[in-house]
Amino acid sequence: MLDRLGPVWCRVIARWIDIVAVGWLAVVLIELLDGTVGAVLAAVVLVAYEALTSLRWGRTPGKALLGINMTRLDGTPLGSGARVARPLVLFASFAVPWAYWIPVWMLVLVSWMTVDRRGRILHDHVVGSVVWRG
Repeated sequence: MLDRLGPVWCRVIARWIDIVAVGWLAVVLIELLDGTVGAVLAAVVLVAYEALTSLRWGRTPGKALLGINMTRLDGTPLGSGARVARPLVLFASFAVPWAYWIPVWMLVLVSWMTVDRRGRILHDHVVGSVVWRG
């Protein structure tokens, strides 16, 4: 399966597609509900989007458009717990407590993906997943 790993550029584009697909709702919530309530609801929307689409279809729409799949390291499907934990860890790694440093952390995480021979980053390591193309 290592020969079919999802290239970094595919993962980044898939993430941006997903952010565009649901990010508008998060922005609306932040604008309508100033402060902590809006930020918390926006975070819930972003995490729920990835968790629910992954539970329903096995991947997000962005990953589907680019032909990217997620499995365990041995090639078996991810369980429900891993499909929910993955976006929680992803959000936490970007937003807590470095909310204003996201571009720096994005660079660090993308760099880590290019160094890890399996293209795995923090949320992949936590749940034992690998992202592949095909």
